[in-house]
Amino acid sequence: MGVKLKPLMVMAVGNTVEGDSRVEKMAVSARDQGYEVVIVGMKQRDVSMLGSYERIPIYRLVPDWSQYLEWRRRQPKEEMGAEDYIDQENERIRNEVANLRSKTEEKVGFVLSIRNLPRLVAPSRFGQRLEKTVDVNEKLAPVFQKVIDVRESWVRAKLNKQNLGQWLRSGQPGQAIELWPQIGGFEELFLRAFRELQPDIIHVHDRHPMSAAKLYQDERLRDGVFVPWIYDAHEYLPGQRFSGPAGHRYGWLALESEMIQYANHVITVSAQLADKLQARHHLEQTPSIVVNAPSSARILNPDLDRQSLREELGLGDEPLLVYVGKLAERRGIFTAVEAMPLLPNVHLAFVGSKDKAPRAEIEKLAKKHKVSDRVHIVDYVPSKHVTSYVSSADIGLSPLYGTKAHHQALATKIREYIQAGLPIVGTDLQAQGSFIRETNVGWVHEERNPYSFAEAVREVLHDLPRFKERVELIRKDHSWESQEVVLGKIWQQFASTPDKDGTNLDLSVEVPPFRRGMLNQTYPLRRLLTTIDENVALAWKGKIYLQQSPLEWHLLGKAYGAVEEQLRTWNLLLKTADYLVTLDYEPLFEETLGTGTNLRHQLGRSGIGLYAFVSDDQLADPYEEMALIPGSHWESLDKSILVRLAANRETARKILRDRDAKLISTSPGVLKLGLPSVWLPNFNLDQTSMVRQDLQSVEPIRIGILSDKRPEPVMSALRQLRENNSFFEFVEVNENGGCSQSISILIDRIGSGFHTSAALLAMQKGIPVLASYDPGILGQLESLPPYLPISPASIDAQIRSVASALVSQNGNDAGDACGTSQEQLSEYLEYLAKLEKPFSSHN
Repeated sequence: MGVKLKPLMVMAVGNTVEGDSRVEKMAVSARDQGYEVVIVGMKQRDVSMLGSYERIPIYRLVPDWSQYLEWRRRQPKEEMGAEDYIDQENERIRNEVANLRSKTEEKVGFVLSIRNLPRLVAPSRFGQRLEKTVDVNEKLAPVFQKVIDVRESWVRAKLNKQNLGQWLRSGQPGQAIELWPQIGGFEELFLRAFRELQPDIIHVHDRHPMSAAKLYQDERLRDGVFVPWIYDAHEYLPGQRFSGPAGHRYGWLALESEMIQYANHVITVSAQLADKLQARHHLEQTPSIVVNAPSSARILNPDLDRQSLREELGLGDEPLLVYVGKLAERRGIFTAVEAMPLLPNVHLAFVGSKDKAPRAEIEKLAKKHKVSDRVHIVDYVPSKHVTSYVSSADIGLSPLYGTKAHHQALATKIREYIQAGLPIVGTDLQAQGSFIRETNVGWVHEERNPYSFAEAVREVLHDLPRFKERVELIRKDHSWESQEVVLGKIWQQFASTPDKDGTNLDLSVEVPPFRRGMLNQTYPLRRLLTTIDENVALAWKGKIYLQQSPLEWHLLGKAYGAVEEQLRTWNLLLKTADYLVTLDYEPLFEETLGTGTNLRHQLGRSGIGLYAFVSDDQLADPYEEMALIPGSHWESLDKSILVRLAANRETARKILRDRDAKLISTSPGVLKLGLPSVWLPNFNLDQTSMVRQDLQSVEPIRIGILSDKRPEPVMSALRQLRENNSFFEFVEVNENGGCSQSISILIDRIGSGFHTSAALLAMQKGIPVLASYDPGILGQLESLPPYLPISPASIDAQIRSVASALVSQNGNDAGDACGTSQEQLSEYLEYLAKLEKPFSSHN
């Protein structure tokens, strides 16, 4: 009997998911409350099919727009998009009303001044007190705003009349795709994903997946399985701007109006929007409210250069205003820039999207108003780091224009500012203005009015400590943790355990090919994988394995082939591994993650480190060694072979650079590549208890010579050494330290490479080691091994000098006499021991 599977929740959203904080937070909350979670989004050119967020897989599908594009080609080309026409007309109305308002204010002001004139001219005769000054602007503003609202509604009505046929059809069931065929592409995309994933519950974010969720629910009901779906309305759809012809708007409004009736539960972001949705769609129940609040935890960005906005800008204690969010005119960003001349010594920072046009306009306005030195633009930081990043500012800004959508919902940035501890200056919109006034966490201003904006900023800065205290009082109530409770109760209504048995890791046990090959030849890596606490997955020949014990490996799956198989493997990898080590250069998830650094980036988003194991032969550079030591064995190879080896090596290195994994190798030569790397020493360090060699037991002095392939100049020098010193005894020592007799001195590698296991063993015994190691390696080490440098020309003299020192010391502290101290050896052994734990020491 297997373990009951967790219910699978699919979060579906009509964007790439990147940076959608509400979707990301809800997915993590669902995971933490016991659900298996997959986020389904849309693939676009600049994002991969697979992704991850906090170990939750993201699955992006490519929409099929072929029918929609064909339909658009058949449509007559409109001179102006419907929303562009409305914007143009509304702007004209606002200008007309603004002119009328200005003239009216002048006339009313003149009348009021005339009424007080007699009291000013003859105060003794007209003894009454002067009438209190009337704020003409305050009295007239609501009147003229009402005029604007009425006239703007006429513009929308006029547009509906011009498109009467489509407008009437939008109120009929089943007309959404006919009105806007692009909806069919979204429907096909999400329905395909639901069929592949077979969720137990679907959480629909915004309008795009609604019809697919309804169709999938109907399909499963025919099989006797109920799959509930929840509609999460992030914004008020009638208040959104739709590009192109009027059918774009009518189609989506029709879809929401029809599909919302079939949703098993409706969620939205504010009380105002909940009331609007219930009234518009005649819902039996008011939608539940889950505000888009950030977490109460201020999580520091691991990028040390982007942990504090103030520090990144290089500012001292100057007042700092911050705007977080999309850079667009409707967000009121230009109003903030225009107000800066009225706020001397104040700095303004935009933490926003990379849209080129609004960035250029901000810079242009700042230059025009001569405030470029006080206006700054920086890129987004990941959503979970926003509150920590901006907490060094003084005031958070939300100068939104009064669109219908902006009036109904409280912007996400408002609660981000609260969690960052920032008072708020924002426009006096219905939801936003009410919130700021009722909580007393800031000041409101008129939209599009830089003078009003500046006055609001001054009010807050004047009493900043008091406003910060007010923010602190409401922080807890406006955190994501408080919203998780509401979400949990909603999901629990529909939670059901799948009726099939199984295991969440339905993994097969397989003897991987590297059991008999590469892995068995890399003792340090095998030892590492059997002793570390973390879970390490290995990639070999396009498959991913997870080690359970030294002799048992679970096959997670293939990282190539069908998308469904790659998604399954990716999901298991995110759930089980702390590190992924690649053992070859086979592509991994190439069809779904692409090439280059995206694999590392997506693993990193879930806290999984990526390493690439590199063998000695992939590191050795024959041309470099031939230049370093003439007569190297490489010179005996045919030139064509050397060219081929060099080409293969360069290909391997290019893949490593593109993959951007941290390299891990048993050869210290990896340190010379100039890439992030870890050397995993191929030595047995269990010899630290050995004592130094007693020289009195060695008669005559015995010289150990490493039995290794050596360049001809070195071989010639060693032959000469034997011939000139017959009073020494010479013995062969193999690379791993094997020797049938005790020795007094060891001659290790000369000219290239690094020390052998035999040399390390000799060092531990206190036996002097003479060698010449690769300077490129030595320059990368934190601690150097205790050895005596030699060259082919100095071997004879060096050996005699060391032997003389050994005899004169009679074996006591011989290593110290030869310049290889016990202290240096201890430091070096500690360094090697640290290198044996690369995942804890080198992250």
